[in-house]
Amino acid sequence: MEGPVQVLRGHLDDLLCCAVSSDLDLVASSSRSRGVILHSLMKGRFLRQLPGVGPADVLAISPEGVVVVWERQPRTLRAFTINGGAVAGVSISEEDGDVSGLQVSSNGLFLAVGTDCSRWRHVREKERQQELERAAVKAGEKVGLGKAGGERQERGGDLDGEKEETARGQGGEGGEAGEADRGSERQEGGGGNGEGGKMVAGAGDALADWRDTDEGGSRKERGSAVSLLDLFSLKALCRFKLPEGTDVTALALSADNTNLLCSTSADLAPGQLILYSNPLLSVKMVDQMLRLGWEGSEFASIF
Repeated sequence: MEGPVQVLRGHLDDLLCCAVSSDLDLVASSSRSRGVILHSLMKGRFLRQLPGVGPADVLAISPEGVVVVWERQPRTLRAFTINGGAVAGVSISEEDGDVSGLQVSSNGLFLAVGTDCSRWRHVREKERQQELERAAVKAGEKVGLGKAGGERQERGGDLDGEKEETARGQGGEGGEAGEADRGSERQEGGGGNGEGGKMVAGAGDALADWRDTDEGGSRKERGSAVSLLDLFSLKALCRFKLPEGTDVTALALSADNTNLLCSTSADLAPGQLILYSNPLLSVKMVDQMLRLGWEGSEFASIF
């Protein structure tokens, strides 16, 4: 290979992603300034710019010439023909993550979509920390108010006690009444301290209640997954959920559409390669190999 075969012109800044189909002589590329542009691969000729499409983060081209576009900003997954006609479109919620991989089947009928929820998890973790901080501050304010109320009640009881001491020196009945009033005021002051104690105990309960609601409620994130869609309607046919904290980085589909290889990354664990296959086809393959004369020991070299 010597030098560039063609120079594809049309973008004014860095490319975000591209997809190539040598069978269709087609290149789809995306940038922030021009959106998605189609070029001829061999001639380098500008074909067209897809109408109404902004910067695409992931692109894929089917064998039949359907261009699949994922736009993160409006969070839409759309399919177009080479001529720019819209085929289908669907929105993806933030809880389902961002599309990180697209792979079209060799027959051009199905689309494999991998998602990445790392950005959503970081946002949820930040919200969780902020909510815990607000709950702690609120609980501290309640505790402070309870203690201040108790101190005010105690100071009021002391002043009333001094007045009753003066009254006791003037008359026995007044002294007894002052003693009774002083006792009642002290009980009220103790009630203020008691409420302050209740709020101290309730501070931890408030945090626990919020944490339980988050873990068991509807606010919990859905997580990353590998989904299979009908290409011409973009309706989900099946969904394979990944372990919590795992995200899809790339997808690859075999030529016979029987094996889907998924590359993953994780926050607290090393990435993995996950293979999704059709068990019925695997059984048929083993049965056919046995009929051709394969023996049990010979399978060890290929499995």
